[in-house]
Amino acid sequence: MSNLGTYGQNLTAIKEVFADDWTTRPNPVISITSKKAFQGDIRLYWDFLGNMIPDLKYEMIHTFVTGKTVAVVNKFIGTIDNVPSGFSEFPMFPGTDPKTLIGKSFNSMAIDIHILDAEDKIKNTWHVEEWSLVLDDILKPDRIAEFKWPAAESGASLKKVPQCINDFYDNILSDPVGGGQDNTLLKKTMDSDCIVHPGFSTFKTSGIQGLKLITGFLGDVMPNIEYERTKEWFHEDMVVVLSKVSATISGAQPGAKEILPFPGINPQDLTGEKFETLGISIHRIVDGKIKQTYHIDEWQLAVRQMLFNVPVQDFGFDEANEGPK
Repeated sequence: MSNLGTYGQNLTAIKEVFADDWTTRPNPVISITSKKAFQGDIRLYWDFLGNMIPDLKYEMIHTFVTGKTVAVVNKFIGTIDNVPSGFSEFPMFPGTDPKTLIGKSFNSMAIDIHILDAEDKIKNTWHVEEWSLVLDDILKPDRIAEFKWPAAESGASLKKVPQCINDFYDNILSDPVGGGQDNTLLKKTMDSDCIVHPGFSTFKTSGIQGLKLITGFLGDVMPNIEYERTKEWFHEDMVVVLSKVSATISGAQPGAKEILPFPGINPQDLTGEKFETLGISIHRIVDGKIKQTYHIDEWQLAVRQMLFNVPVQDFGFDEANEGPK
C-alpha cells in the first residue's frame, strides 16, 4: 500500500500476500467502481488509487493478532493529485469540489481487519480510512492529527467480551440522548481518562466529558443512530468490533455551518436523509472499563448514499462471522 506503483503492480508479491478469492470492504473507491471494473485484477485498482495519490504511504502504528484475525491501525499520508479519468470528483470525497483538494497534503488514520486462510494469506479484509479527517486537514489546516495512544498499564487477559463493550455500543452510542448523557453509566463503562482516537472531526476526545461531547453531538444531529455489533474478536486486553452504523440526519446543530463528520457539505443537503455504513473499533480494557479506543466510521460512504441515492453495499458481515475455512 505504500508502493502502489512498484510492489502494488508485482503479481508475484501480490500472490504471496493475498488469497486468489480475496475480498475487501467497504472502501469508498471500490464501492463505486467495483471489482468488476478492474476485471478482478487488484493491480488495476491500485494503479487507479496511485494515480490519485501517487505518494501514498502507510505507517503501521499498532497490530493486534488473535488466531487467524489481524487488526492493524495505520497512519496514512499523501498528496492528492489527479481526478480519475471519467470522474468529476474524487470518489472518496463525494460532494467536494476537487479544485479545493488537488495539490493538498494530508495526515489521517486507517483501521484494517484481515482474516487469513489456512496458508496465512489474506482472504478477507475490512478497511476503513478517516477521509473526513483528510478533509479537515485540508479545509481546516490548524487541526493537528495525533493517533498514538499514550502509555497505559495493560489490563487482564479477557475470557469473554466484557459488559463495558455492550454498554458502549448498545446503551451509549445507540442512545446518545439517554445513555450517552448518563454519568453513572458512563463512569461504569469508561475509564475516567479514556482516550478515543481520532474522535469526531475537530473534537479532541478524552475522558468521560469528551465522550459526552460526542454523544451530545449525535443526539442533536443523528438522534436515532444505531450501532449494531456484527462481529467481535478479543485477545489479551483488546476487543476489536465490526459494526453496522445507521441513522437519519435531523440537521446541523444550532449555529453550525456544517455537520462535523461531513466537512464541506451543506447540512441542508443531508437533512432528512438516511444512511447505513460500517465502523471498526479497537478497545483496550483495563479493570473492566474502556481505557483506550481507536474508532473509525466510514462517513464518506454515508455522504455518497445521502447525496446521490446510492444503495447500501454489501459489507461482508456474513464472511466475518464465518471466519477462515
